[in-house]
Amino acid sequence: MASRHLSIPPPFRAGIGLLATLSKQQVESLMVILREGPESRTTSAMKRAAGNLRGMSPSELEAALSSLKALYKVRANSRLSREDFASELIRALIRVKPLAIKASQTLRAVSNIETLLSVDSLELSQKRSALMHDSEKRFCNLRVLVDLQPIFTGEDEQLLREIVVSFNLKLGYHVEGEQHRDIYLKIDRDDIMSIRSALDKAEEQARLLEGQLKGLMAGV
Repeated sequence: MASRHLSIPPPFRAGIGLLATLSKQQVESLMVILREGPESRTTSAMKRAAGNLRGMSPSELEAALSSLKALYKVRANSRLSREDFASELIRALIRVKPLAIKASQTLRAVSNIETLLSVDSLELSQKRSALMHDSEKRFCNLRVLVDLQPIFTGEDEQLLREIVVSFNLKLGYHVEGEQHRDIYLKIDRDDIMSIRSALDKAEEQARLLEGQLKGLMAGV
C-alpha cells in the first residue's frame, strides 16, 4: 500500500493525532488500558485512565481509542508490517492540515503507533472479526411474520371453510458497500422445524470443532 493511497478520514484525524503525539509515559499508560480489555473502557474507567494520561480528557481518550480500533481494522486488511504501516500512517498524517505534526516528531509518532498496534489480543480480535465479515453478503437481521389466509368455498366462494396459517421469513443482509437489502421467503411449520434443526446441528458441530481445536492447540 503506497503512502499516496493511504488517507485518514476526518472523523479519525484528531484521535490519530493524539496517539501520534503522546509522550512515552502516556503510551505506557495507554498500553495498560488496552491490555486490560473492554472492561477497562467504561465511563468511570476512562476518567481514571485519563487522569493517568495527564492532559488528556476522557472524551479525547475515547476518540483516541476509537481511532486506534479503526487502525487495527485497516492494518488487518493490509500486508504491511507494524513498522511500515505506522510509517505510512504518519506520512499521511503529516499531510493533513491543520493537524500536521512536525518533522522532528516523526520518529516518536511512528514509534507510538507501532507500539499501540502491538497488543496481541486486539490484533487477534480484529482478524477474527475480519474473517467473520469476509463475505459479499453479511447477515443483518431476521423476522418471521405470521400470515393468515382464508379459504372460501361454495358457488360464490362466500363460505369460510378454513384459515391457513403460514409464515413469511424476512431476511435482512448487507452487501458490499454496506447497502441493506431484504428478501422474503414463504415458509410453513415444517420449514421452521428444518431451519431449527439445521441451526442446532451447526451449533453442535461448532462446539465439537472448538473442543478438538483447543486440544490440538494445547499440544502445539
